Order: sequence, then C-alpha cells, then structure tokens
Amino acid sequence: MNADRREDRMGGGVVVATPRCGPPTWLYVDSLRMLEAPAPGYKYLYNPRTVAVDVARNWIVERVLGEPGLADCEWVLWLDADAEVHPGTLKRLLSWGMPVVGALCFTIGVPVTPTVYRGQAEGDKRWVRSDWVHEWILEHAQLQTHRAAMVEPRPEGALRVVDFTGFHCMLTHRRVLERMERPWFRATYDKANGEDRYFCERAQEAGYEVFVDLSVVAGHVVGDRRSMGALDFCAWHAITDFSGGGPDEQEEDAAV
Repeated sequence: MNADRREDRMGGGVVVATPRCGPPTWLYVDSLRMLEAPAPGYKYLYNPRTVAVDVARNWIVERVLGEPGLADCEWVLWLDADAEVHPGTLKRLLSWGMPVVGALCFTIGVPVTPTVYRGQAEGDKRWVRSDWVHEWILEHAQLQTHRAAMVEPRPEGALRVVDFTGFHCMLTHRRVLERMERPWFRATYDKANGEDRYFCERAQEAGYEVFVDLSVVAGHVVGDRRSMGALDFCAWHAITDFSGGGPDEQEEDAAV
C-alpha cells in the first residue's frame, strides 16, 4: 500500500467525535454551530461517561465501525471538548484527501508549545517541535492570533509529515481504523500525548503517514472564552529555550 495515497471516497460522510471527558466549553459549542461541512452535513458522536481518554476514544471507534447508522461515514473528525475551530477547518482538512491529518494545535500549559513532533535534534533524542512551526507562523499573518485561524487561500507547503501529533483536532479515514489492530488508543506513555502518540505510531505501522496542516490552527480553550493559539506560542518562543526535553521529558503541567 502506498502510505501517502489520497483517499478517493470523499463523499461518504463525516462523524465529528468528541471523547468529552468533562463538560464542553462554550467556544467548542460555538465551533460546532459554525462548522462548515460537506452536504448533507455531519453526524455527531460523543462519549457521555467519565472514563480515561483512551477508553473514551476506543469506545468511539467501536461505535463508528460497528453501528449500521454510521456505516456511510468515511471520515472521523476528532475534536476535543476544549477545542475551538475555524468554520472552514473540516473542509480544509478534507481537501488534502489524506487518511491521517491534523490541524496545528498548542498546549494550554506553559510554556505554550505546538503539539506536533517531527524528527530528532542532531546528537540526542529530543524531538524537534518548535522552530520550524515558529518560522511558518511568522510567514503567515492570518495565523497570528490567540484564536482558531486559517490561511486563505490554502498555501503551498502547508501539509507536513510528522512523527506524531495530538488528537485535539484530527481527521482520520475509516480505512485506517479498519486496518489497525485493537486497541486503537492506549495510554502507554506517562505524560503528554500518550494515547495520541500510540495511535500515530500504530497507524504508521499499518502503512499510513501522519500529517499536520499548518494552514489551520485549532485553539485550545482555557477559562471561559479564551483559547491558546499561535500568537501565544510566538510570545513564549521569544522568551523560552526550547532546546531541551522531548515528549517524555516535558513539564508535567504542559497539558495537551
């Protein structure tokens, strides 16, 4: 199988899935209300129980693959209950036709950092996840905000292969879920990006590359109507040394 092959079944419908390990934020609700979707819209699925996030995500996959009423849905847009997304997010991610592609997202813990990991710094095992994102943001003024944002028109070079990324706002194709072995998510890692990283690594083992679209930012809601976005990261980037620490060595308060 060609891992970077685009999926052709674009008209099969979308499930917007939220693990909902806690009450949704108002910005999340507003995002759903304004979200643009291909006709005839999307179906909504959330886990109402208070369980671990990997358990909630696995429950959602079982529903997507097992319920006859969701059989026509080819795509799952994973959206956390504390996410804020631009109205065009779903259509933008679908436009690539890639089986695993996420929006650019950031932590709500400090220092604010992008939740994308790619490559390793020369001579050690630290994941590179800051400078290349920072350079992209500086080149695209539409992203320089605390809120969810999107660059129009879709810029060249926005789609990047990564080692793994968070599932704060992530689009996956049904075929990926079908071809992966259970469980799809597992909290293997002690700190940030546990079940997200597990999924990305298992998807790659199944032959699928993981992409991040740098042209669309999903905000990470903190407080009532405030979210962390690219501008917050740029502010922290100006005063923080990001040269040390990989994903298993990040500060414990750097929630994702």
